[in-house]
This record gives sequence, C-alpha cells and structure tokens, in this order.
Amino acid sequence: MKEEKIKVVVKRVDEPADLQIIPNSLGKAQLIVCGDIEIIRLENDVLLICNENGKVLNMKPNFRMNRDMFMGIRGHVFFCTVDSEGAFASLNMEQIVYVFNLLKESKI
Repeated sequence: MKEEKIKVVVKRVDEPADLQIIPNSLGKAQLIVCGDIEIIRLENDVLLICNENGKVLNMKPNFRMNRDMFMGIRGHVFFCTVDSEGAFASLNMEQIVYVFNLLKESKI
C-alpha cells in the first residue's frame, strides 16, 4: 500500500541537503523540482527525482553526477526509493547515508 507521506532527502540549489517528510504525491514532487519530473535510478534502490527539462530551462546547477560535462543535475531535486508496486517510498537509514555521501562527493 502506498505511503501517504515519505521520508526523502531534498537538495535545493545553493542549499545543503535536508531530510524531510513530504506528501507522497505527483503534485508535491513537481512542486519540489519546479516542473515535470524525471526519475533517475541510482545504486541501493535510490531514485533521484529532478526536473525533466532542467538543462533546457537553464536551471542553476545543483551537483555533478558521473562527471557530467554539461554541469550535472540542475534545479532542485529529491531522493526517495520505490515500493514493490512502483510507488515512491521512504528512504531507509542506509539509503539516507548513501545519498548524503553521494552529495558530499558530487559538489559543483
């Protein structure tokens, strides 16, 4: 059953990452990333949710992924996981640590 609220890591441009509990809805996801969402699957069943058009819209760079030559991930993002039915779900402690370590190593 889909969680009504989920524990995520939100990373806004020019701000430190923040652990938050948010409503588990498409509207809230779009509000955080300021537009249509794109889902990028990372290690440890972690999902990176970002703006699908971040580069096209020339959003400010947030952090670098995989040495992306185009200035990495742009705009605000959040990280969550997925449940067995494909819905967004809360991160566990291991995943939270993974995300914070990833962001620490990926500064622009």
